[in-house]
Amino acid sequence: MLKKPHPHALLAAAGAALLLAALPACDKKPPAAAADAPPTLNEAQVKTMEAIAEAGNPVAKYQLGKKFRDGDTVPQNFTNSVLWFRKAADAGYAKAQYQLGLAYEEGQGVAQDLAEAARWYTRAAEQDNGNAQEKLGFAYWQGAGVATNLVEAHKWLTLAAANGEGKAAKGLKKLELAMTPRQIEEAKKLAAAFIPKKVYKEPKTN
Repeated sequence: MLKKPHPHALLAAAGAALLLAALPACDKKPPAAAADAPPTLNEAQVKTMEAIAEAGNPVAKYQLGKKFRDGDTVPQNFTNSVLWFRKAADAGYAKAQYQLGLAYEEGQGVAQDLAEAARWYTRAAEQDNGNAQEKLGFAYWQGAGVATNLVEAHKWLTLAAANGEGKAAKGLKKLELAMTPRQIEEAKKLAAAFIPKKVYKEPKTN
């Protein structure tokens, strides 16, 4: 006689299948969903996925935040997206901290608040997140949510460029035209002395 699967096993399997559904490869927003996008999950399935994410690690919470942001198999809901990004960000996950900063910068799911955006960008940038470093560098350059500081701007754009952010690399050349040689030298020293924090270390995958 076959044994019935344990309810917890069914929940875990369902959650794993839902959370491992296709996600965009990068942290930046993808283009609008294609006509052949996967069907939207029903309310019960969404609640199951939320329960799995709530019990899981920050990565699962972050992935669910992206699904709500993009309308990826769940109804698009920016408020819910921010809620899940915040849960992951509060746990120290840099990618979620960057996304939360982006939400505050754009006023998507929350009231626009450039100072709060800069605060979250800072937390992610300190963990060596290139996207956040680029955003923070331009924020210091333009005085967006923080006091204008060209030395800090140069430092963060230098670090972002080292992480492959092309816009940061181009911006550095223009920024240096507005800086003194002493300021540039100071900024380069700060960038060279940068040691990333690791509040949350993402598990390695095989």
